[in-house]
Amino acid sequence: MNLRPASFSLSRRLALLVVASTSFAVLVSSVAVITFETRALRDYLVQELGITADMLAQNSSAPVAFSDPEAATKILNSLRSRKSVVSAVILDLDGNMFAQYLRDGADASGLLKAATGEDDLSSDGEHLQVHRVIINSSGVLGIIVIRSDLAELHGLASRFKAVAGIVAVLSCMIAVLLSSRLQRSISLPIRSLAEIAGRVQREADFSLRASKSLDDETGVLVDAFNEMLQNIEERDLALAQYRDELERLVERRTKELAGSQTRLRRAERLASVGTLAAGIAHQINNPIGAILNSAQHALLCENDADFKAVWKDALNRNEEQAARCGRIVRSVLQFSRNDDTERWPKNLVDVCRRACDLVEDYARDHHVVIRFTSPVNPVIVHLSPIQLEQALVNLLRNAVEAIGDQGGGVDVQLEADDKFARIEIRDNGCGIAPDHLARIFDPFFTTRLAADGTRLGLSMVYGIITDHGGETSR
Repeated sequence: MNLRPASFSLSRRLALLVVASTSFAVLVSSVAVITFETRALRDYLVQELGITADMLAQNSSAPVAFSDPEAATKILNSLRSRKSVVSAVILDLDGNMFAQYLRDGADASGLLKAATGEDDLSSDGEHLQVHRVIINSSGVLGIIVIRSDLAELHGLASRFKAVAGIVAVLSCMIAVLLSSRLQRSISLPIRSLAEIAGRVQREADFSLRASKSLDDETGVLVDAFNEMLQNIEERDLALAQYRDELERLVERRTKELAGSQTRLRRAERLASVGTLAAGIAHQINNPIGAILNSAQHALLCENDADFKAVWKDALNRNEEQAARCGRIVRSVLQFSRNDDTERWPKNLVDVCRRACDLVEDYARDHHVVIRFTSPVNPVIVHLSPIQLEQALVNLLRNAVEAIGDQGGGVDVQLEADDKFARIEIRDNGCGIAPDHLARIFDPFFTTRLAADGTRLGLSMVYGIITDHGGETSR
């Protein structure tokens, strides 16, 4: 029995040709569809995971900056809605675990080993892993690492392969049936279909459609092929639109966030100036009062024999106090313009003692005693006395307000060594609630609105201490 194609009859050769052409066309188109869809879905998963990581990195900057692992964990727990996400961690600058999210049965060891501290994307064939750096206006705070499995991608590829196999088998069966009866009428549609499939593969143009000449099985095959191309085209368009919408959404949210941060910084600056000015009023009253007293005393001594010495002493005192008023006003102007405040070497003991004196009357009205202890030797520090006095006054007033009218004491202790100076303020007040500790340095956060609070909390104090290269602790 001769099985060479040349020995077959024309009908059989035509049938074989039709079957072979159909099989090839379906195979090529199926491979193209599977390849395209798999790559498109993978690109989509990569992009979506990257967008998610970017958004979580932005949202995590505040919790990381204020050392709030609980808030960071809540942010990571939002990934529970993403079934494909296996695990996620936030690491600090030292590579230590700050917060994590683990799906049941998952662990974060791979994330800790793979973290590089740079924006990156990696894949081991079973998982996608993305790294994003967490930053804010002060610089790099840490990194966030998210791992997502590719089960969805593999499942879709398997389904496409199954569908492609079914379509290929059905196409061959239909081709054999039709070629045995209507070889001539079948060959043309199949040839056209093969040509369209070839163009789709070459040009990746899914807007192409095969022409339908009959309403029989060949027409059904053409319709199915065209419908498949239509579905692919619609899906591709939907993916493109969704991607564009996500990009626009991220861009809009980024602009909104930037605008909110700008407005917040402006509001903080204006409120800080108001708070500073309120505190300066207490300080500027002293030199003005001294000037007034000196002038009145000089006028009363006009007829005394030593009136010239009295007047000279009064003028010297007035000049000294006027210069101090000038420094106060100049410091306020520099602070409101966000300029570098003038600083000079100053005895920190004198600054602390003057701040205690400024609050002494206020404390006495609330039945509170302020006790100040300091080293015997001067503690010389390069600072802005006006700003540091204002920060200490704010802290002392907060301590007095925390004690209330039941009476008590505030202890101010100054310690110093060769490198650092430490000011510790303790009171016997009600303390700070544990759930408020993480927010006490937040701008506009206060628990004493009814007591005429500034709504800035301790953020102004935090800014002044930080600007002087110091640290605050609870």
